[in-house]
Amino acid sequence: MLNFMRIYSPRIRQCLSLMVAVASGLWQSACQTTEAPAPVSMTSPAWALALREDQRPPVLPQGGPVSPLATPSDPQLPRLLPRGKAKTLTQRLEPAEQFQQNDASPVRTPAHETGGNQGSGQVVVNINNTAAKPNPATSAEAASERAMLEKLYAGEFSRDANRQLSQFGYDYFARPPSSADELGPVPDDYVLGAGDELAVDVWGAVTINARLIVDRDGQIALPDVGAVAVAGRSLPQTAEAIRVAIGVTKRDFELSVAIGRLRRIAVHVVGEVAKPGLVEVPARATVLTALLAAGGPTKGGTLRRIKLDQDGRTLEIDLYSFLTAGERQALTLIRPGAVITVSPIGPTAAVAGLVQRPGIYELNGPATVATLLQYAGGLTAFTFTPQAQIERTVAGRGRQKFDVAITGDSIAEPMGDGELLLIGAVDTAMQPSVAVEGEVVRPGTYEYKPGLRVADLITRADGLTIDAYLPQALISRQVGPSGEVLRVPGRVSFGSSRRVIVVDLARALANDPEQNLELMPLDQLEVRSVRQSLERPEVSVLGAVRQPGKYELTAGLTVSALVAMAGNLTNDVYYDEAELIRKVRDETSPSLDVRRYRFNLGQAMSAGCEDPVLQNGDQLVIRSLRAEQVTVRIEGEVSFPGSYVFPAGSRISDMIAAAGGVNQRADFRAAGFYRKSAQQAEKEKLRNLTEQTRRAYEGALEHLVKDGASKEGLAGKLALLQTQDLMERIANTEVHGRVVIPFIRPDFPTSPHNLTLEDGDRLVIPRHRETIGVVGLVFNPTNFVAEPGTTVSSVIDRAGGLAEFADDQRIYVIRADGTVESLAQTSGQRLAMDTLVLPGDVVLVPRAPLERSFGAQLADVLSLARQAAEVGLLASRLGNVSGKTDITTILPGQTAPQSVQDYSDTILNRRR
Repeated sequence: MLNFMRIYSPRIRQCLSLMVAVASGLWQSACQTTEAPAPVSMTSPAWALALREDQRPPVLPQGGPVSPLATPSDPQLPRLLPRGKAKTLTQRLEPAEQFQQNDASPVRTPAHETGGNQGSGQVVVNINNTAAKPNPATSAEAASERAMLEKLYAGEFSRDANRQLSQFGYDYFARPPSSADELGPVPDDYVLGAGDELAVDVWGAVTINARLIVDRDGQIALPDVGAVAVAGRSLPQTAEAIRVAIGVTKRDFELSVAIGRLRRIAVHVVGEVAKPGLVEVPARATVLTALLAAGGPTKGGTLRRIKLDQDGRTLEIDLYSFLTAGERQALTLIRPGAVITVSPIGPTAAVAGLVQRPGIYELNGPATVATLLQYAGGLTAFTFTPQAQIERTVAGRGRQKFDVAITGDSIAEPMGDGELLLIGAVDTAMQPSVAVEGEVVRPGTYEYKPGLRVADLITRADGLTIDAYLPQALISRQVGPSGEVLRVPGRVSFGSSRRVIVVDLARALANDPEQNLELMPLDQLEVRSVRQSLERPEVSVLGAVRQPGKYELTAGLTVSALVAMAGNLTNDVYYDEAELIRKVRDETSPSLDVRRYRFNLGQAMSAGCEDPVLQNGDQLVIRSLRAEQVTVRIEGEVSFPGSYVFPAGSRISDMIAAAGGVNQRADFRAAGFYRKSAQQAEKEKLRNLTEQTRRAYEGALEHLVKDGASKEGLAGKLALLQTQDLMERIANTEVHGRVVIPFIRPDFPTSPHNLTLEDGDRLVIPRHRETIGVVGLVFNPTNFVAEPGTTVSSVIDRAGGLAEFADDQRIYVIRADGTVESLAQTSGQRLAMDTLVLPGDVVLVPRAPLERSFGAQLADVLSLARQAAEVGLLASRLGNVSGKTDITTILPGQTAPQSVQDYSDTILNRRR
């Protein structure tokens, strides 16, 4: 253990120190760049600066032989009129990859892609630069489910019956109960009762406008008249009673009596319903109203035998007659105290497949196939009528299917409980038929007739398109004479009628019998386009064009035409020189060589000048002028914070001046300058540090876990787990790329610290701080008001002093400008306890590293001394033994004697 501490302790301390410096990214960055970048002449060798391509490539050859047509023409063949839709040849085949030039004028990303302004020596100030946000795309409404007939006419159906069925009629009760029974005129025979509301209007000698409720005694309280008994009377009888009561004291008046809100009555709904019990319904409610109020029958309840008991009579109601034929038996009015009983469901049968309303139906007595078809709404025009199937349980052992026709006398076949009628659909494909696909005007499926040939099918499809490739058309043949196909040559073969036949369409349309083949049922003719059959010639354009990429090479395509197809040149194009890269055949070797040709792009784009004609595989490279500019950002206490564009070579002072300078609240000492390149360097350093520390810790600690004593192994295992956790936390440490710069130097504008700006630089000038922070192992880590003369010791005293395990030899002060001072420094600005602490500074008191106690170290030394003494004693004894005398001993578990030398080797090995 002491050897491990002596060997690895300095390295571990060094790694921990570096990790503390890097992990303190909460206040500073471990990467401190203080010097200005060296001039180019000091970083690049002389040979690289003087390297130029003196020899100009050969001049681009003009013209050349005309390549033959892809499809040879024959004057003897009939001329095919081009049919179909016009197709453009100017579209980009695929976009180009990122292009970088290797000369002094690299291609810059066009302005329309970057969204930035292109400057040339001008400072562009962007104030309140906010990009317009696109409106979110409106999501399309989900299309409703299509009806069955719509799917049938669209050909979206299967020949097999769909067995996913639902019980008929129960969805009627899925809707909430309605108050429709309370609306509409009340019949004259309606008998009033307690709870009904009357609207009484009287005018003439007396005026009464009142809405009166019939009380429990069956009376209404008529103003200025008194109580009038109305319960048990109809509406005309009630109006006469009111007229008589008013006529006792008044004459010459008119009277109007109407029923307002009806009373509520209570009825009992029991049995297989969702909410059985006593329900309240309007006085003119029907059986359906009561069932809806009770949630409707469950799917285990009947719809065919619902009982209504009222006034001493029992009425059985079949809801199917209402749901299918609209009979009004289910609309029977119910009276207070009525009882509605829903019994369990009776025998059922189902219809699946091509009927108007497939489902599961409850039977009410004997049923036949015709009965089920009537329940299901009848057949459709797409039903396969010659044969259907009835699936039923046989002898209680299993299900079996029986064929039955659904025409003639077969529809009288009985249907029982649990039986399923399966009705299929007609065949979706036309039999027999042939198909044509590809470059024809009207591709699709056509009727097959004996003697139909290739030319006839093309004529039916309204001819070929202009892109049809005539030398080759493919016939996929499904049926015909069988041929031998070798699966394993010489061993396994099988017969197959499937084959592919290649025909020449030009000769077939000229009625050549060898090519105008007779078609067979299920043949499929595929007419491909020229692009599908032949490799299409392409050219590419890179650089200063709006849409760089690959384009189809058309006949006589020139550089100016290709530039026009690519969206024309960008504003920063370099007209003096462009480059054309062309593949040429090397006669001395079986390969293609690449040659580069330079030409004046401005002359090629001018009218009347030579415009190079392109060949297959040419690459046109158009250079752009380099834009020497950087985009930076300044934030915080300046007059005009925001993003700025500067010419190359601008410095930090230029950015501060463009922002209007700092205001009175700024703390320039705490300003932070952040650079992307420094951030990447910090990430790389942190990754390397993490990997080095991981290797040092894991290698040593795994050795202890594997070979150390029991206590050492346990301690090493705990340390290994802590190390792995520390590595994960370091890996998640965020780096900011801060460069420590002394902004408060009087000569800052002329000092090397006034760095040259790079793209993406950011300067943050915070507001003046009035506090000093203390963190770490103190009794009260907090912030204190900065007072003149505050020192490190006074800050620690105000925080309650050092806590247990605090390292008083490694106290840090992290200054507001990002610099760090420590008591452990041996040179430079070494920190002392009486060093002044300024506003914005932070005092950091770290934890002391764990060390073995004095007693543990003394025990380790004594153990090693005891082991050394044992080895020395054994060696002295071995020296006194003569060469001929052999001292032997027997170790536990051994039967054969051992020599002294073997025994000493064993002891030494154990000590190791």
